[in-house]
Amino acid sequence: KEKMLMGMKDYSLNHVLKIAEALVNAGIDVLLAPVIIFGINDNEAETFIEFARKIGAGKKWPALGFQNYVPYKFGRHPTVKFLSFKDFYAWLRTLEEKTGMRPLVLRPEHFGMHRRKFIPLQFHIGEVVKVKIILPGRIEGEMLGTARNRLIEVIDTNAKVDDKIRVKIVRTRHGIYVGTPV
Repeated sequence: KEKMLMGMKDYSLNHVLKIAEALVNAGIDVLLAPVIIFGINDNEAETFIEFARKIGAGKKWPALGFQNYVPYKFGRHPTVKFLSFKDFYAWLRTLEEKTGMRPLVLRPEHFGMHRRKFIPLQFHIGEVVKVKIILPGRIEGEMLGTARNRLIEVIDTNAKVDDKIRVKIVRTRHGIYVGTPV
């Protein structure tokens, strides 16, 4: 089953679990973060909990960070049941009650995180800036560039690394800048 989920013939879950145990034995705190795909591996959640307890994971941080499978526009699309986050969190709470493993519903505080002020925006939507291309992106037609000490994702481009191009900023959400060539 794990070979099918990972899309690799030679994937070994046992090898990954042995490495997790070796890390804990070396004094490194481990958080196991399996992706739960309902109808495929949700019945194995308790096995992950038992394993996390057995190896002593989660000394400083939570031992487990179950992830809800969410279809991704550029990812593989297995024909599986997608669970809403409301239902996923309800499932995690039920699992907490059943197994006594807490927390399974994770919050930023569990990792010592707290809110901070946003870094001021360097660009605004519609602004045209000169960008130096520094890296290829993840998908075809995407490159990463810099301007004013910020990284900008440039989409729909044929630019090459080290090119300097003019880019119109089309998105600035959460300090992540996206632009298109002018």
